[in-house]
Amino acid sequence: GLHSFVPLATAQAKGLITKDEDLSWEEFSEAAHQLTTAMRENDWPEERVDSHIKFWLALKSHLWRHSICEISK
Repeated sequence: GLHSFVPLATAQAKGLITKDEDLSWEEFSEAAHQLTTAMRENDWPEERVDSHIKFWLALKSHLWRHSICEISK
C-alpha cells in the first residue's frame, strides 16, 4: 500500500502506530525505503543517504536475519 508521513498526534489519535518490535521484516524494509526517499527529497547529503542504505543492507543481510533459530531473530 501507499504510505505517508503524518504528525504523530494524528497517528496516535487514529491508533495507527505500530511499535518497532512489532514490525515485520517486510514493513521494516518498506520503512527504510520510504525514509531514504524522504532523505533525498529533502536534500540530505548523498553520503549520508548512502551510509543509511549501507546500514539497512547490513541489517537485512546479517546471518541472524536468515537464521532458522527464532531466538537469533
